Amino acid sequence: MNQRKLIFVNWKVSVCRLMLLCALLAVLVIVGCPFYRFFETPCPACGVTRAWLALLHGNVRLAFSYHPLFWLLPFLPLALLWRRHIQGGRRHFVPLCLGILVFLVYLVRLIGTRCGYPFFPE
Repeated sequence: MNQRKLIFVNWKVSVCRLMLLCALLAVLVIVGCPFYRFFETPCPACGVTRAWLALLHGNVRLAFSYHPLFWLLPFLPLALLWRRHIQGGRRHFVPLCLGILVFLVYLVRLIGTRCGYPFFPE
């Protein structure tokens, strides 16, 4: 395959990926959280968007009440990129710790909600 055809194919693949991403975002905006739709319980990331919006409006306390780990979101891609530069068995340490932390906060919020404490935003 010559270089010109290869560039055209890569361009078409990129456009298809962009269209798929736009369709996914449209479904999330129109339908809402698919996790909540299927399981009728909030997902582990429930409240992250509202937390960032509250922070952008200057309300830090409200942001942490929506989701206490919202501030970790920008560090997730960095942790995954950093993982490539580490040798040996420690390369999965940071993403694993972040995953465990998110899971533990989710369990606390889920159990607290079942006991009557409003941890998830309405």
